[in-house]
Amino acid sequence: MQAKATFKQEIPGTTALQGLVAQGLLDRTRARAIVQFNGTPDELEPIMQQSAYRGLNPRQMLRLIETHLFSDAEIADELTFSGMRPVSQHRMLVAAPYLASASARSALRSTAESAYVEGLLSDQDLFEPTRRCRA
Repeated sequence: MQAKATFKQEIPGTTALQGLVAQGLLDRTRARAIVQFNGTPDELEPIMQQSAYRGLNPRQMLRLIETHLFSDAEIADELTFSGMRPVSQHRMLVAAPYLASASARSALRSTAESAYVEGLLSDQDLFEPTRRCRA
């Protein structure tokens, strides 16, 4: 143990080093030099470097779908990078408009209930559209 302390022999793992590069804390060239001591094959180094970066949070992307800032392909790319399987990506893209409009539906429901309390809507006016919104 004293030899490690004396000669500074503790080498972080490849994943940890690549994470430091992704955070801008370590130069990529220096990381490549250190990674050689871990025995990581050269062909894996660029792949592991790319995997050290993080994409946008898929849930945040889905909340932005109603803004049309991102195409389905861009959203699918972020979902792929986050490790979501293709069939789940499809399901998420199908559900995205519903998920993105949750706050609007909640606000609409609240407004209708307030109008009902004020006597502006009848029982039928309030409950029929509400049932359709929840379906």
